[in-house]
Amino acid sequence: MKKKKAGTFVYYGLMVFLMGVFCFSGWKLISEMKSYNDDKQAYKELEQFVEVPVIDQVQQDELQEEEPELQIPVVDFESLLSINKDCIGWIYVPDTNINYPVVQTTNNEYYLKRLFDKKYGISGTVFLDSRNTSEMSDRHSILYGHHMKNGTMFTNAEDYKDQSYADAHPYGYYITPDAVYEIEFFAGYLTDPYNDSWMLDFTDAEFQDWLEVSQMRSHFYSDVTPTSEDHIMTLSTCSDDIADGRFVLLGILRELD
Repeated sequence: MKKKKAGTFVYYGLMVFLMGVFCFSGWKLISEMKSYNDDKQAYKELEQFVEVPVIDQVQQDELQEEEPELQIPVVDFESLLSINKDCIGWIYVPDTNINYPVVQTTNNEYYLKRLFDKKYGISGTVFLDSRNTSEMSDRHSILYGHHMKNGTMFTNAEDYKDQSYADAHPYGYYITPDAVYEIEFFAGYLTDPYNDSWMLDFTDAEFQDWLEVSQMRSHFYSDVTPTSEDHIMTLSTCSDDIADGRFVLLGILRELD
């Protein structure tokens, strides 16, 4: 009889434990989904401060035999800076979800879990490496953005593993209060956080070697050939393909007139 009671006690204890685990997991999932939706809405509201030209189908057909029309956003930096003085730019890649303000502070941790208004948010904010100059005077500038399960932030950067996607999205734009830049993507690859993908200081020879190696690592082919005279912008995000993985997307940064 005692053994039966003990067995019954263990059975019900295990059931209570499993129910607790189930409830906790459910609560955590719901909480995470709410955070995703709240963060997405917060950035959606910021889009009121940026106007992106829309090319309709008629215009698209007319432009097929010509140079494609530039889809350069017009950004209200005055309003953005009134919300966050750390705002230094806006990153936009046409026909993707990459359409966000960019911030910079004195370290690379502050905005990992803070939204643009500095409130907590798992999506964080796209930020420029603290080692870089915000004036884009470095030969290699690095932007960081999370890889989110709902496709926001820099999730689309990893889509450049597919050649057809890279072919369809060859350009991005980086806008600052003082200048507009075009980003011509030429390489993207999966890596870990311990290699040379985040180097900033190079000799000319080292930089040229680094560019060539980056193209050899790339998941997609590009006929763009960067040189040591070019300024490179890297979009860096996480990847689940390998343990502690990263995906980096590199492009030549050119100031537009």
